[in-house]
Amino acid sequence: MIVLASVAFALAATLILFSAWAIASHSGRPGDIARTALHLVKAPLARQMVIGDSRVFQAPEPATAQFVGYGGATFESVSRISRVLCAIHDGPVTIALGVNDANTRHIDIAASEAAMAQLVEDCARPGLTLAKIWPIEVDRRPHGSKFDVEAITRLNETMSELAQSKALDVLPAPRLETGFTEDGIHFTPQVSASFGRWLIGEPAE
Repeated sequence: MIVLASVAFALAATLILFSAWAIASHSGRPGDIARTALHLVKAPLARQMVIGDSRVFQAPEPATAQFVGYGGATFESVSRISRVLCAIHDGPVTIALGVNDANTRHIDIAASEAAMAQLVEDCARPGLTLAKIWPIEVDRRPHGSKFDVEAITRLNETMSELAQSKALDVLPAPRLETGFTEDGIHFTPQVSASFGRWLIGEPAE
């Protein structure tokens, strides 16, 4: 019994340490590390995976998919954990990143485009899909003005070009009525639910 407990403790500690390494370039928050450990355990069994940011994290996760979302995630900052998850998950993957790449504090379109292309290579498979970046509400406080609409447009155009060159599926962003966010970037509960359905290929109502 003591031996089994020791082995279990060692495995758990190893998983936590590996999880911390996997997201070190993005976050060292204990909550993110713990969720990453859970993602790593679930990934091999998931039928479908969505990799994204806080918009994905906040969307209701359906029983048919695993939603992996990190607040503030960019194409580059979660490249390591995305690479690991895509290596251990053999089902369809949807990449739903990009809005944080348009944050005016650290816009670097060239770097984002390079990271996007690398992520597509790391997660290459027949069921790989790119999700266009849904819009923001620039006039809505407190976060709307912190993001660049033109940068979002540019990144969405890059996604289209990349998808065409790699024969990938693309989820086009819908038009949304005013008031679809609570703070300029994060969706209202109803829109978040629609976003979650859209991520797995269902109509965004």
